[in-house]
Amino acid sequence: MTYGDLYDEMLNECIKTCPTCERYGGARILKELDPIAYRCGFSDWLDSVANSMMCKCGNDVGPDIVYDSGKEDEVKCAVCKGLAVECDGCHEITAMDNATWLQDEEIHLCLECVKERKEDEEDE
Repeated sequence: MTYGDLYDEMLNECIKTCPTCERYGGARILKELDPIAYRCGFSDWLDSVANSMMCKCGNDVGPDIVYDSGKEDEVKCAVCKGLAVECDGCHEITAMDNATWLQDEEIHLCLECVKERKEDEEDE
């Protein structure tokens, strides 16, 4: 089920005040009659639920990732989508473009951990 499906389901449950909405579904009516309001509401809804969503791997699905995965069949975190990795130094999730792969040690490090490592090596 996609985020769009979940949003439509929520709208259909909430908007049952008129016979037309009950017959065709509030989400469909809003989407067709006022697509801008539908998209604004969808964006606001995503922001409100994003922090409570969990990927099946156990990672939180943050708001930035929600927008990427909104059209997919499955909710995925940045790590599962290949957009982020867990830093082997601090164990924080970081974007792939903010991580470094150390081939000889076979670990990923975030930029902060790389900086700390360089400072430690300089102190020695």
